[in-house]
Amino acid sequence: MSSPITDERTSLLYRLNPSLIMENTTSQPRDGLQAERTTLTFTRFSATLAFTSVAMVLNYRLESSSLPEDDGFHRSKFTLPVGILLITLALSSLVVSGFNYVKTIRHYASGKIKTVSSLPTILLVSCIVVVLLGINIGLIIDGYSS
Repeated sequence: MSSPITDERTSLLYRLNPSLIMENTTSQPRDGLQAERTTLTFTRFSATLAFTSVAMVLNYRLESSSLPEDDGFHRSKFTLPVGILLITLALSSLVVSGFNYVKTIRHYASGKIKTVSSLPTILLVSCIVVVLLGINIGLIIDGYSS
């Protein structure tokens, strides 16, 4: 026997959107929440990439020189290209995670959870790892050559 509070909540939810009420007998609700967590993680990661890009382009430094002839701007030849790469990776991370989330929620609303094809996510993460490794190697070489 269900309580009156549960019946009231169920009927209220049913009036709002009946297609999102399901029996909790499978892992489908958990899978939907997992899609939200993954999307939020990708959003946080893309924000980190974007803030890093802005910091590089604006030449943010933790150290400062007290020399009078030093204007504080020591931009290398990598600053703008790396900034553009990081912003591109941040935006593509948002697009891929948003696509995966919308697709998962649509499957959830239709009553069946299918795992989203992970090929775009795998390609994105592989691209991010290769680009970040290349940026690190390029900056190390630039640091030794100057």
